[in-house]
Amino acid sequence: MRSTKNVLIIVVTLFLGGLGMALRWWFVSPSWQYLFQITWQAFVIGISLGIFFALVYSKIFSLKTFQPLWQKLKTLLCPIVRPFLMPLLLSLAAGIGEELLFRAFLQEVIGLVPAAFLFVLVHVHYWQMRPWRGLLFISLLLISIVLGILYHYWGIYAAMSFHTTYDAILLFYLRKACMSISDS
Repeated sequence: MRSTKNVLIIVVTLFLGGLGMALRWWFVSPSWQYLFQITWQAFVIGISLGIFFALVYSKIFSLKTFQPLWQKLKTLLCPIVRPFLMPLLLSLAAGIGEELLFRAFLQEVIGLVPAAFLFVLVHVHYWQMRPWRGLLFISLLLISIVLGILYHYWGIYAAMSFHTTYDAILLFYLRKACMSISDS
């Protein structure tokens, strides 16, 4: 059952990316040009910032103050990230699908800040985490604004590579913690 749920998460996320592309075509510009503006600088900037933010957040989660939040995150996400390739697959799906929807479409239509707020609101699974909701809201909003700025200045591939790298590092970090729980 768990693998079915994981596959569904990946398929839905990629579907949202396709939806974002279609809506952009329909409402913004009937062109795929933004997909062909590929530079190595966009990948370097996106990957570098993704690593930086993931390392900062992983250090924050390791602080004693945030251990209750870390425990709640493990309870919520361990069943999803336990299969070996799942953190990578989820990261790729989110990095591609969410960025096509939120940056390539919504940011073009409603602007960076409203798209960033919608990005945060869509991640509703974090709203279960009292009393950490405010902190999670602010941290997700910060990440979303950084993604929007990357998209604005360096294009969709900078945002995708940041998002994929950031998620992959944090999900593999979480997976390692989950595996140590099941081993003990």
